[in-house]
Amino acid sequence: MVLPEMLEILNVAVSDSALQGMQEDKYRSFRYLLMVKSSELRVLTYGLLTLSPAANAIVPRGVLTSVSSCIKYLHNDTDAHERGEILSITRRFLKRISSSLAAARKAMPNETLSEETAALLTDYRSFSITLYEFIRSELGAQVSYQRHILSLHSLRYFIDHVVDAEIYRNDVVLIRLLTSLVLDPFEDVRNTSASILKILGMNAPSTLEEVIDDNLIASVSVLAVDTVRGDHAHGLGRLWALYNTSHNSLFATSDAQNSTSEGSKFTELLHQLRQALSETTTLGSCSRFPIHGSLLSLSFQLQDVKSQEALISCTDLSTVLEVCITIWDMVRSILCIDSPETAYEAEDDDGKEGPKDRLAYSWRALRDSRYAIPTFQEVFTDGASIVY
Repeated sequence: MVLPEMLEILNVAVSDSALQGMQEDKYRSFRYLLMVKSSELRVLTYGLLTLSPAANAIVPRGVLTSVSSCIKYLHNDTDAHERGEILSITRRFLKRISSSLAAARKAMPNETLSEETAALLTDYRSFSITLYEFIRSELGAQVSYQRHILSLHSLRYFIDHVVDAEIYRNDVVLIRLLTSLVLDPFEDVRNTSASILKILGMNAPSTLEEVIDDNLIASVSVLAVDTVRGDHAHGLGRLWALYNTSHNSLFATSDAQNSTSEGSKFTELLHQLRQALSETTTLGSCSRFPIHGSLLSLSFQLQDVKSQEALISCTDLSTVLEVCITIWDMVRSILCIDSPETAYEAEDDDGKEGPKDRLAYSWRALRDSRYAIPTFQEVFTDGASIVY
């Protein structure tokens, strides 16, 4: 809790003209400072406002109101260091809210909420809803990278320390926003969005499957093939892995059935990739199968296999290695050419793919296939060397 003496000092220090029109209460100076132009001053004020000597001290209503009404000014900072400071304060603040509520409930005999605790829960839930709605609004289109990544990390902390999970559970709008961000040009935005979707999918697989379905995977596959962009391929891999995970979690009725189902989905994608490679003579953007996205999807799913021993036994391990070796055999002749500028000029009649495009496509295919090898080693061979 902010010390009364500090509140008085701030209220005296900030001129009456600066506070004119603002609500007359002891937190008015904090709200004013949270809206000033200086980002450094805003961050310091945010930290001071939420500071407490005890980790589970009750947060006054005035602090909740001040933060919820001024959080938009804090999320407008572009400096990476200040974003880190804001995230650190937000995490500490949300943890304090959940800890103080847990302590208040623990103090109640027979788990019966007193009038004071019920009012506290109402205040906390109201603040959480306001904060959640703001964070969700920051995940939309036409929002800068800085605001995207700050809001995504804030959402992670919010989920970890939320006072009521029903606030975000089964929110289709949130799932759609995060799904769009999985295709974002920035890798940390894609990875963070995918990790949050994975958490949401574990709690509500039916909601995740409502958004990430066959139609979405097909559309993103076409997009990845048409653009041949690395971020779209990476996003497709993430979405494909999420789709398989949520689909299996939804329809499995036992651990054994889940392992068999997931192994089947994994093997199905693996065989599709092997079939596409067998029908391809030279890797390039002319391929109508999303090779990069499927390779990355297999890699992401292999990472999840580590904690599922039953799934390992039903996975076609030889095919995984065969696909990776096939990729290397197909790109080796391209990547080892001394003069790629002249080697393929005669073949490139349509002008859609030049030597540099062919090299980039081949290099990415090799890199994406190699992502699976360390995981393959660790999971299936106990560190044995794999050379291809």
